[in-house]
Amino acid sequence: MSEVLEVNASQDSLLKKRDHFRHLYQKLLWLRHSEETLAGLYKDQEMRTPTHFGTGQEAVAVGVCEALSLNDVVYTHHRCHNHYLAKGGSLFKLASELYGREAGCSKGRGGSVHLTAREQGFIISSAILAQTIPVATGSALAFKMDGKPHVAVCFFWGSYL
Repeated sequence: MSEVLEVNASQDSLLKKRDHFRHLYQKLLWLRHSEETLAGLYKDQEMRTPTHFGTGQEAVAVGVCEALSLNDVVYTHHRCHNHYLAKGGSLFKLASELYGREAGCSKGRGGSVHLTAREQGFIISSAILAQTIPVATGSALAFKMDGKPHVAVCFFWGSYL
């Protein structure tokens, strides 16, 4: 009987892993499709901002952000769409931001490189590479000093801290 329980537990574990990997892959595909759709719409020249797409960088965003909690924070660079969406930002608000609409995540004023979704833990993106490293470090220090078990992540170019 115990052998049957062990086999069932092992099968349950494999099913959970399979479901988790499927979830990650679906999120990765959703990010890729979102970026490609926005890139296609950008060609219509109705978006009111220079736009920097992160096509091909979806896996890092999904992998890192999937491991974070809602209380963990993310700072990033100009190719930020994947990080924003992977951390829980709204695709509608991202598209609205690119079109300069007030419904955008930065009220239509930040454009492609100055996104924010603080309620999701996506603090800010910046056009200046590595600018957010000291700010993310300050957040991490504040978490430590306050005794909070949170994480501050800083993506910079194709990497993260």
